[in-house]
Formats: sequence, C-alpha cells, structure tokens
Amino acid sequence: MSGQDALVKEIETLQMQDMLRLYNEMAEMCFNKCVTSFRAKTLNSKEDTCLDLCVGKYMKNMTRCGMRFAEEQYLQQQQAGQPPQ
Repeated sequence: MSGQDALVKEIETLQMQDMLRLYNEMAEMCFNKCVTSFRAKTLNSKEDTCLDLCVGKYMKNMTRCGMRFAEEQYLQQQQAGQPPQ
C-alpha cells in the first residue's frame, strides 16, 4: 500500500468515526428530549412526533453546517490563490 493509499484509508476511517459520533450525539440528545415514559414497549404518538422533528432539525442543521464549512474552505483557497479541490 502506497503512502497516498494509507492516507486515504486514514481519512476514510476518521470520517466514519466522526459520522458515528454525530449520529450518537443526535440519538442521545433526541432520546433525552423526547422519550418521557418507559411504561410501554413502543413510543407514544407525542414521543414519535418529537423524535421525528428533533432528528429532522438536527440533520438539517448538520447539512447547513457542512455547506457553510465547504463555502469557507473554498473562500480560503481562493484567497490563498490555490485552485479549488
């Protein structure tokens, strides 16, 4: 395996770890916010709706943050005179 292949594999591993961390944060946050009763095996309609809204907002926010991050990287590359990647 070449040095570049090893670097790509390391980046992929870090991206997977980051994705799992974000997923776990979302799951914990939304669970703690929305699940209020442990008397039934299933979620009640209020909990189910809350979870849908919470996950939707979290994913929308993560998408917006990712887009802003990409925009900032592009602007920094432009200012540095580097071609965009």
